Amino acid sequence: MKVIANRAKQRILNGELALGMGLRQARTVDIAQIAQSCDFDWLFIDMEHNSMSVDTAAQICQAALAVGEIRGADGGQVARVGFHALRFGPLGGRGEPAACGAPV
Repeated sequence: MKVIANRAKQRILNGELALGMGLRQARTVDIAQIAQSCDFDWLFIDMEHNSMSVDTAAQICQAALAVGEIRGADGGQVARVGFHALRFGPLGGRGEPAACGAPV
């Protein structure tokens, strides 16, 4: 399996800025090439705040892989962060008390 270099992570480790963009309205695969041409380091596909289908998101991800825009991540760490962000307290950090810094 081909390993894709995590350019965003490497920039952060080097103390550099890693720039990316969130996608809510762009729904075609050409957005991956546009992001790469603009030298973005990552894409965030926001499926919570739009009506993008899983199929469309998967196509954008596949196109981003082709241009090297999606960066690898530790799946376990992603799962832990996602679980915490999506659950309300006391199991997670979602909600107004967490946003205000209150213990959950």
